Amino acid sequence: MTAVALGATRMRRRGCCIPLVAASLTFVSVSGHANDEAKSFDIPAQSLSMALEAFSTASGYQLLVADRVPATALSSPVQGVFAPRDALSRLIAGAGFEVTYTSARAAILVRGTRVLQEDAQQRVRYEISLQADTIDRLCQSAVTRPGSYRAAIDIWVAPTGRVQRAELLDSTGDSGRDQQLLSALRTMTTAGPPGAMTQPTTLIIQPKLADRRNVCEAHIGDQRAGRP
Repeated sequence: MTAVALGATRMRRRGCCIPLVAASLTFVSVSGHANDEAKSFDIPAQSLSMALEAFSTASGYQLLVADRVPATALSSPVQGVFAPRDALSRLIAGAGFEVTYTSARAAILVRGTRVLQEDAQQRVRYEISLQADTIDRLCQSAVTRPGSYRAAIDIWVAPTGRVQRAELLDSTGDSGRDQQLLSALRTMTTAGPPGAMTQPTTLIIQPKLADRRNVCEAHIGDQRAGRP
């Protein structure tokens, strides 16, 4: 699922992935297209998962894929100068996914029609809650604050919302930070996942791009401004 700049990291093809976003979190589309400056993209046709990573790196967007991305799913090529939202539409054309924007620079991809069924709505709301709670948790420490490192973490959440298990898939390059990340997530409480949802969920943390706000500052700013 999910958009990320992970370099050589490979996302697991089970459950779903959630990137940590510097954005407001809600299950509605939010206007922001007017500030969507055109960028140069050079993303060839390839596996959809890798193409989404490349798009996230080039655009600064964070993507959450609410359904498992089939290993056979392919992207369409995106080469030229486009507004990021236009580029993303071109990228996923024909792949069977629809986009819902949750903030100016964050989006959820869902397989199937644009009209989500109730179970899909529950799954998306859960994933957005997990996103927000994870950002809040990691921003409490200067060591775990997103923005300066990459990481991929599998997480299992009980029906009560208590994190049952967390495993680091890719080291941040700092063993001390690795342990603090896991400790923070293993003591976290969030919304309980929908009963039929496949676990684990993979959390993707990527470094801040030079022209982007700090993840924690942006998240706090959105909350203060009353944006969901």
